[in-house]
Order: sequence, then structure tokens, then C-alpha cells
Amino acid sequence: MSECPLAQGLGVDASEAACATARANALRNGVADRSRFVVADWAGPLAAKFDLILSNPPYIPQRELARLAPSVRDYDPVRALDGGADGLDPYRRLASQIPLILAEGGLLVLEIGAGQEADVVAILAREGLVHRGSRADLGGHPRAICFTLA
Repeated sequence: MSECPLAQGLGVDASEAACATARANALRNGVADRSRFVVADWAGPLAAKFDLILSNPPYIPQRELARLAPSVRDYDPVRALDGGADGLDPYRRLASQIPLILAEGGLLVLEIGAGQEADVVAILAREGLVHRGSRADLGGHPRAICFTLA
């Protein structure tokens, strides 16, 4: 937001502690006057349309949680990591909600786990979203995928 002085942002998280941290970060970075944060379960209570939606949902399959590096496993809350049996549960939940809140001409960017690109693209395509490209992380794995409305 600091790069776009007219932008306004709304952060949504299921954790009040995460929202408090985000509020403090917005203040520290000089964007608190253009930022709001709400505790909510995904996009359910949102009634507005958004030009840009960014999400880093939990995407680790449950069976892999115990094998995560201690720097991740011992730092992040389990609910921020656990993506369900196959790591895709949050994408299934988001897929039906995104078309209701993404503005015409808007962009959705999702973080994904290694090996999840094709599955996430298929999940969102079933809801009418169009995959517009992916960007790899430093290890060469697709990590951010972009979608628009059809």
C-alpha cells in the first residue's frame, strides 16, 4: 500500500492476534489511516467488491505438519498452516466466495504450496475464475497464482 498512495486495504483473518499484529505493522509502515482489519471467517461477511484480493491460506496437508521445519512448525499457529487432508480445503472454501467479492476487472492472487498449482487452478475454474499466470518462488516452485473473473 505504501507504493500506491490512493489505495485502501482491508485485512481479514480468523485470529484477533493476527489482526492486532497487522494493525501494528500498518501503523509502523505509515498506512494505518488507509487500512482496516476485521476478524472473520474468510470472505463470508464481506459485502463489498475488491479490485485486488491477496490470500495466503493454510495449504500444508495435515500429514506433513509434523515434518515441517521447526522454524515454521514451532512459530506459526497450526490453524495458519493446516490445509486439511490434501492441503486444498481453504481453496475449496474460497472458490465459491471469491466471485461474490472480486470486482469486474479485478485480480485474485493466491499463495500455494509446492505441487498444488494444477489442483488449485481446477478448483477455481469450477467457480468461473480464469487462471492468468503463476510466479515461482526462489526455489523455482509456482508459489503465487493469479486469477480474474471469466
